[in-house]
Amino acid sequence: MWHSLRVVATGLFWLMVVMFLFAGITQLGKAPLVGQVTLGFVAVVVLARVLLVPKVLKPPVFNVIGCLAFFAFIAVLTMKGMTGVA
Repeated sequence: MWHSLRVVATGLFWLMVVMFLFAGITQLGKAPLVGQVTLGFVAVVVLARVLLVPKVLKPPVFNVIGCLAFFAFIAVLTMKGMTGVA
């Protein structure tokens, strides 16, 4: 079970990084606040990966945690009514 979760989370993590980066850039033209928040979140997650993976966490563990962070970010944006702006 853990192996499957790690494999899926690895692909999903990098896919979400690319998708959220693209979404943040496209949101800058229509809803600048949402775009800036999204780009800032992606920057924080990637920076956390760069800083934490070699020293504290193994890459598969961070991928799982990163996916959960992206899902939590989606939930927060949905609760605040900031999704579907563009």
